[in-house]
Parts: sequence; structure tokens; C-alpha cells
Amino acid sequence: MRRGPMSEDPQFTTVSMPDDYAYRTETAVVYAPVIRGGVTVGHLWASTTEAAAGFLALPAAGTASRAAAFAWTDRLRESKAQGLTALEALRHWTGQPDDPKAGHVPADAEGQAPSLAALEAEKG
Repeated sequence: MRRGPMSEDPQFTTVSMPDDYAYRTETAVVYAPVIRGGVTVGHLWASTTEAAAGFLALPAAGTASRAAAFAWTDRLRESKAQGLTALEALRHWTGQPDDPKAGHVPADAEGQAPSLAALEAEKG
């Protein structure tokens, strides 16, 4: 029996996806702690010279850190879509109100590391 065109399985194609900053860099990074529920769940970081930024999750923070990672991925995509550099994005979110999933980045908590690898070794 032949099926009609409306009974066929649909085929989905991704038309577009928001741009991301690069997830890795070898350059110096600026970073700041992300606090959720009074606990540091990770660090938001940005390259000082490249279009690279991300969220460094802290495994010891468990599910709170993983939930924050998803929220920060969305926030960083939003920043990229607005045309912010990676460093501008980090500073844009610094001092913003607490979010139940993302947490917050305290004002005046910025640090610097010689590379993302060094930050991961020290904080990760």
C-alpha cells in the first residue's frame, strides 16, 4: 500500500545556530568566579586577545555546576550575537543580578591567568 505525502516521516534540517566564542585558547585569560546558592560552581573566562570565552565547571559542585554551564553557554551565545568581544561579554555579566540557574559573577572578583590550561590546572 502506498502512503501519501503527509504520512511520510518528516526530515529536519538545522537552518542556523547561534555563533559561539571559541572554547579553547592558548592566550592569557581573564576569569571570575560564578556563585550559585552561595557556592562557587565554576569560573567564567575570556581570552584577553581572541574571540574565546567559556565556563569552567567545577566537578566538586556537582549538578549545580552542570546546570550553570548550560545557562552560561546560552548567555555567551547571546553576548556573541550582540557583537560583544569575549572580554566585553565577561565584563557585561559581572555584577548582574543572581539567576537561579546561572548564578552570578560578583563585581570586582576578576583575576588573570597566563592561559586557559593554567586556569584549569589551578581552579578546575
